[in-house]
Amino acid sequence: MEDTIYEELNVTQITCDKDGCHVQDVSKKVITEISLKVIVNGAELVSVLCLNQYQKELALGFLYNEGVINSFADIENIYFNDKMLAVIINLKAGVMIDRQ
Repeated sequence: MEDTIYEELNVTQITCDKDGCHVQDVSKKVITEISLKVIVNGAELVSVLCLNQYQKELALGFLYNEGVINSFADIENIYFNDKMLAVIINLKAGVMIDRQ
């Protein structure tokens, strides 16, 4: 799972020592973010920038902190779509989205 937060990128590295500064092109692992969509009952509720891990947990915590859900019992189903970079959540019948 940890590898999902890194992307291999070509970068210019500048190093300095007693002989001066040196520039070279190198390949480095860089931590990257994704734009994660949270889709509830078929509608996109929010898009957040985050690391590419623990997507479902982030979405559930967001819904809980925003008062959309009171507990996990309000969730009918949840899954992460890695092609869409989206957490898709369906709420149980009778649970309404009421963000105030």
